[in-house]
Amino acid sequence: VDPTEIAILYRFNRDADDLFATLLRSQIPVRLEAGENVLDDPRVRQLIRLLAYLSSSRLDIKRQQDDANLARLMQYDWLRLNELAVWKIIYHASRQKLYLFEVISSPTRLKQAEVDDPDQFLRLAQQLAHWRIVAQNRTLYQLFDTVLQESGLLTAVIASDSSLQTLNNITTLFKELARLNRTDKKLKYSTSEGQNSF
Repeated sequence: VDPTEIAILYRFNRDADDLFATLLRSQIPVRLEAGENVLDDPRVRQLIRLLAYLSSSRLDIKRQQDDANLARLMQYDWLRLNELAVWKIIYHASRQKLYLFEVISSPTRLKQAEVDDPDQFLRLAQQLAHWRIVAQNRTLYQLFDTVLQESGLLTAVIASDSSLQTLNNITTLFKELARLNRTDKKLKYSTSEGQNSF
């Protein structure tokens, strides 16, 4: 049989490196053709960052790391926040030595930041608070599903040029979480020292 006619399929990407190394050690010519890593998709990375923010071990909004993460999250286009208002809030919070969540959850502070449409930020604060409660009381799979349904991400993905590939990547991640959740019924997202893990 011509070696170019042989293909080896594997179920999990994590198995590829070991399989590749074993074939090379056995002096079997091999060429690795892998599909796209779902974690390389920008929308998937944004979703994971949001889940990490929501699942931080402490619900303390007065942490610098949470503040930096919230500043990044507020700039995701699929949240449909006014870009100038986001920057006004970040600037106001910095000048007044306030945490971002303190600003976006307060009509008075949003007015002080000269935000024209404070309702969108008040809704965001309420939504983040709701998702944090879900993160503490539900499984990672349930949190993922809730955020996906309520965040506006799916609408943005469907409207994008790469919607099919991104939807496929999100579906792949969703299926993997479902599989992990079947194994560990209480699976939560945990963060430690800047590393994300399931």
